[in-house]
Amino acid sequence: MDEPRADDEVFTFDRVQVVVDRASLLYVDDPITIDYEPGEGAYRLRVPTHVIPDRFRL
Repeated sequence: MDEPRADDEVFTFDRVQVVVDRASLLYVDDPITIDYEPGEGAYRLRVPTHVIPDRFRL
């Protein structure tokens, strides 16, 4: 994805932007934490109630 779509929500953490589509927004209603998992070389999004399953690399 190159650019957010018109109905996407964009959150900025320091200098990192996280784009969330409208259908997934209900999963990130609480504060988001971005954790790095060195064993996997990937990042993971967490909210207080659960871990969002997808991993991503920067």
